Amino acid sequence: MATDYVSTTKAANDDVTATNNNNIRADCIRRAGDYETAAGTGDAITLAIDSSIAAYAAGQVFRFQAAAANTTSATLNVNSLGAKTIKKYNDQNLVANDIESGMEVCVIYDGTNMQLQTPTATTPTPVSVQNSSYVYAADAEASDTYVITLSPAPTAYATGQVFHFKANTLNTAGATLNVNSLGAKTLVKKYNIALETGDILANQIVTVVYDGTNFQVLSKLARTVYRSNGVDGSRAFSAVSSTLTIAHGLGRAPNMVRVVAVLGNNATIIHAQSNGVYNGSTTACTMWADRDASSAIAETSTSNIVVLYGATTGAVSGASQTATVSVDATNISLVFTKGGSGHESSNIYIMWEAEVDA
Repeated sequence: MATDYVSTTKAANDDVTATNNNNIRADCIRRAGDYETAAGTGDAITLAIDSSIAAYAAGQVFRFQAAAANTTSATLNVNSLGAKTIKKYNDQNLVANDIESGMEVCVIYDGTNMQLQTPTATTPTPVSVQNSSYVYAADAEASDTYVITLSPAPTAYATGQVFHFKANTLNTAGATLNVNSLGAKTLVKKYNIALETGDILANQIVTVVYDGTNFQVLSKLARTVYRSNGVDGSRAFSAVSSTLTIAHGLGRAPNMVRVVAVLGNNATIIHAQSNGVYNGSTTACTMWADRDASSAIAETSTSNIVVLYGATTGAVSGASQTATVSVDATNISLVFTKGGSGHESSNIYIMWEAEVDA
């Protein structure tokens, strides 16, 4: 039980003097708290209470109606006794809008600071958690420099922060997100790849996480896998070293290319086929050719996407055609190299497929 009361117990029928009455009043004010409308600013709050308090004392309670919202850490100065920092959760400074204009506030002086007893205006509620109001907002920009404003406003980006936003427009290339004017950060997919046109659609809900440098997109991207394919029979087996250019029509560099090349009947070899694949960084190819069991050949390559040989009965000889591959946003380029000579009276028939994975 507290022992620092200034009022005293009186015997039955004893008169209550003015001193006793004032002491009782002081104890009530100290324990229950006086109340006034605050003055000053939202960050430097002043209070003139209706009691004569000569000094702060631990345990004093003060109640007031805030005249303005705070914009940063705040102080309270009661009866010009000195500004004391208002803390929440024991030792944390207030952040913007913890106290709103018109809010009823209760603090207790702990001997050093004013500890806030009233739930802050920014304290999460079950409803606000359910509707993600602290981390979701709609973008209203007319481009893919997406901008959102959250309340309460985050004061800085931090690794691991997750935000959700509704995109106002389709992205047309690399895109950025700016949260509460903290700075535009690049949106990336698959850890570090810049977005490409159509990855985000207008009105799409997008979830991102800040990795310390960029916002990594966690949502499923709007783009899926796009493919194109075709055939080409224009290259003669006798053609000199040159490049065969194939327009793939995907609008960006494919990350997967497959090429099947077949050598037409040249009266010496009956079957010859090459199967190659390129995944954007490495190449692999298998080939085989035969006229009969005594002249079959097969091999692999990790440098060429096409390998074809001409052959004679019982032994491998004649011309060869090999090709490396490169790609860009418009074409697949097969760079053919001719080797040897002989048995060149046929064409190379190519079936190709290109793929872009969003």
